[in-house]
Amino acid sequence: LNGRTCTASRLTFVAVEHKGSLNSYISQLLITGNMASIHCLTYQATLASRANVAGNRLSMRKSQPARPRPLPVRAQADRVETAKSVRVSKRDVLALGGALVMASAALPQRVEALDQIPADAAKVTQKVYFDITIGGDPIGRITLGVFGDETPKTAANFVALATGEKGFGYKDCTFHRVIKDFVIQGGDFTRGNGTGGKSIYGDKFRDENFNVAHQTGVLSMANAGPNTNGSQFFITTAATPWLNGKHVVFGKVVEGYAVVDKIQNMALGKGGVPNAPVRIKDCGLLEA
Repeated sequence: LNGRTCTASRLTFVAVEHKGSLNSYISQLLITGNMASIHCLTYQATLASRANVAGNRLSMRKSQPARPRPLPVRAQADRVETAKSVRVSKRDVLALGGALVMASAALPQRVEALDQIPADAAKVTQKVYFDITIGGDPIGRITLGVFGDETPKTAANFVALATGEKGFGYKDCTFHRVIKDFVIQGGDFTRGNGTGGKSIYGDKFRDENFNVAHQTGVLSMANAGPNTNGSQFFITTAATPWLNGKHVVFGKVVEGYAVVDKIQNMALGKGGVPNAPVRIKDCGLLEA
């Protein structure tokens, strides 16, 4: 997915632009798979650890001009200049966390003005099942309830992709990205790496609404910015209030959260890619 990108020189402005803290912004980059921006923020935050925070301003020394660095194909439209690779010492690694906390505290925090209901208060209108395997071995079933009254269009898209009634959908699709204590993400049945997928309405469709708030165990649409919903979704494994107003919550886990927990605790590789394929071996609509 294409998260919004930034250059190192925009570090002091990015949290204001996104109406949230740097920690929230980094979480947003993780969910959109924007590793180039994460690299950039990490490099500049290391420099920031040696800077002074005064009031609401983060003062930093100018770094050396950055050399252009190739980006993944999906980010070519938002070319950025990234910092040169640096060798980071243990001292810098320890300082990084402190720098992010200081920068987060120094910048205005997001103020929610959304009229939302908790997922527990939303009515489940239909239930979909995912039978999951890891490395080919069955690990159990996740049952997901969709909120057809609150988000009828988004729910219909998900149900149709689960049943495969349009000739394409989630069967044999994988969870391509797992971030412990954040999300497990899947639904890219065209490319399998977070850059593909499509809806039953076309490649993309608009954000339906943000009526339901994020909490642990909700089903929400992954996107590449406003009005770019396709087939990719994520299940939260922690409270993620900073995603409110940015991603459409349209369901929740009603049974099988232990399977979700097993997925988030499995061995992972670079970028949160599971070491063994996590596959939706079978899926469909459960009868009421």
